[in-house]
Amino acid sequence: MICRCLDEDGRLWLTTDSRSAKHAELSLRSNAAAAAWFPATREQFRFEGRVEMLGESSVGLERAKVWRTLTAETRATFQWPRPGEPRASDGEFVKSNEALDPPASFGVLLLRPEKVEHLNLKTHPHQRRCWRRDGQWSVRELNP
Repeated sequence: MICRCLDEDGRLWLTTDSRSAKHAELSLRSNAAAAAWFPATREQFRFEGRVEMLGESSVGLERAKVWRTLTAETRATFQWPRPGEPRASDGEFVKSNEALDPPASFGVLLLRPEKVEHLNLKTHPHQRRCWRRDGQWSVRELNP
């Protein structure tokens, strides 16, 4: 999954192929985690929370808006053969997709964090913070 946006509400907008095993698993269990590592600043963020799926029939405008931010080459990957299956012939992997409407295989997931951890490796000792949402956000300093 690729994070395409972090919105003003703190939700991570992730894109995925709805035919993938991870997408099927998330349809059964809505809890998920995501991590981001920034080597230039030596920082890591971890997000845990609940996932909302924007499927083909739900919130079509928002899903289409995300689709239109993708390059034609990235859009093409959603027309490729099913992820995780035995390798298809090279001819089945289209190079470009100029379509304005997303195919059924294009999935958008919203991860609404309930816990966020930040690990800063620039300092000695390293700094680690954890934010939790129980109605309001609270923060704690943790040992790295």
